Amino acid sequence: MKIISAPFLALVAAMATGVTAGWLPDDGSTFNSYCGSAATRANSLHVCVTTPHTNPDFLAHITKDSNFKGYLSSDKSAFVLLPNDHGATTITDSTNGITLTVAFDVETITPKLGDSCQVAVFHDQVSFFGKPYNVWQPGGESIPWPEVYSGPGPNVGR
Repeated sequence: MKIISAPFLALVAAMATGVTAGWLPDDGSTFNSYCGSAATRANSLHVCVTTPHTNPDFLAHITKDSNFKGYLSSDKSAFVLLPNDHGATTITDSTNGITLTVAFDVETITPKLGDSCQVAVFHDQVSFFGKPYNVWQPGGESIPWPEVYSGPGPNVGR
């Protein structure tokens, strides 16, 4: 009987189930490389988001059906979302029913204006149409997670 190592079995299980969406392991330094004052990855596909200050448990209320990958800031007051390998990036807050959906410009459609433009839309559970932001990189600022669903948001960056 052949003995198979535990790391090999873990690798096979990970490949069989695909990449798990959610928070990627980090100490906050990767977040800073996308969203910090000296961001070395500022020209890449990403969206920086700040969390509501009145809801310190915001991260605990992210629903399990959210489909995203990203990094948290070291103080958990912000996060960066990256393109998802499994369709649109979505993240939902169960406290107020607000969902953020991000469409990443994986193929540049505006080569003279910048390498990437992300469209981020906050919406409620009833309607997909909501609070849109166009986030241009480099130069896109963090967008705030709304505490209450409201109308359209501004363009961010450029």
